Amino acid sequence: MAAKGGIVYFLYWCLIFFVKNINGKDYYCSKELVEIDESGTGRYDRIISRYEDTRFYGNGLKCKWRIRTRKDQRILLTVIQSVLQWAPKSAVCEGDNYDYMTIKNDEEDSSSLVQWCGQRKPGWIISTGPELYMTFVTNDVNPYEYSGIVLNMQIFESIHCPPGWLSLPATYPVSSVKPSKKVCYGVVKVVEDWKDAQEICNNAQSNLASVLSQDLFAIKDLAVNSNSVGEVWIGLNDIVNQQQFVWLDNSPNTLTLYDSEKYKKDSDCAYLAFHDDITLKVSNCNMQQDRRYILCKMNEGEKTDLYSIPQAPIPKGSGEVTNPKLILGITLGILSFLLVIGVVFICFRRLKKRSRNQHTRQSTNNQARAPPAYRSSSGPSNTDPTNVPVTPSAPPMPDEPPSYEEAIRNKPEYY
Repeated sequence: MAAKGGIVYFLYWCLIFFVKNINGKDYYCSKELVEIDESGTGRYDRIISRYEDTRFYGNGLKCKWRIRTRKDQRILLTVIQSVLQWAPKSAVCEGDNYDYMTIKNDEEDSSSLVQWCGQRKPGWIISTGPELYMTFVTNDVNPYEYSGIVLNMQIFESIHCPPGWLSLPATYPVSSVKPSKKVCYGVVKVVEDWKDAQEICNNAQSNLASVLSQDLFAIKDLAVNSNSVGEVWIGLNDIVNQQQFVWLDNSPNTLTLYDSEKYKKDSDCAYLAFHDDITLKVSNCNMQQDRRYILCKMNEGEKTDLYSIPQAPIPKGSGEVTNPKLILGITLGILSFLLVIGVVFICFRRLKKRSRNQHTRQSTNNQARAPPAYRSSSGPSNTDPTNVPVTPSAPPMPDEPPSYEEAIRNKPEYY
């Protein structure tokens, strides 16, 4: 009986060890750099941007983590939660003093793989090497409480696809698929517009996917059955040449786009809809009300070239200025010119008013210094008549004497 109890006890602790090993470890924010040396695959460690035993992160934090693994391994971070202080989408997270997370390949790297704040959620972050360096910073003036960021961390062999991605043969030669014989497809469960979706894929060292027609059913199974997703953005677009749809990675297109979709106005970016059938559709590339999940693609075991969003050409003769920096420069120039004109006008008005006041005071002083008027007894002189004061003359005499009635009416009282 005792032996049976000992076996049960042993199995219990083996189960605890197994569950702990599978679930991984939580790495909370700390005042010191948190070092994570991990080479085992299959674990789900977590990185949490608050102190242990707290529900919310505080003000004035600067938390740091360094993750290291073997040289033949890579690190996959999945954003499970990101609840931060509000920030506009256009904010420069670090420069505008918002709470933010920065992830770099290593501490000395001058550029970051990704930095986010506010309501942004980058989905996946995949390292380019065996190391990642992370910093979470909060400001000192936030009066509200937020639960912060939770990341799942997984280690995988660099010669294979990341965990949860689908490996398929690359059966056609393209520049982005270098010597690799396989490619990896992954569904990012973050809804974004098409242009932001490409940035999300870049965070995972991939691009919006180019798809072969023979792979559509396998991709549908990945999206619908594995991720419960009905629509995904892909890399097909006609941003540069209207009605000429091409892939971001310049792969040959084997998909059919119906004319009803091809000639839609202001709809330059394609997505796959997995309903009863698999349908290729197009929509607006950067409309916030038209956002979808994302299908990314990378080379398996090889580096993937990352592509930028193509820019639509400016029509010749349109004269339309679309560069935001140029528009801002012109606007500031006009405002500066109007400001200078206003200052000059105000100065001119003040100078003119001051001159008029001085002239008035001078005239008043001249009148105050003038001698009293008098009548000359010696007749006219040789002096300038304009400088000779003249006494008032006697009132004019009537032309004829008054009548008898007027004389009686106006006679003095002493008569």
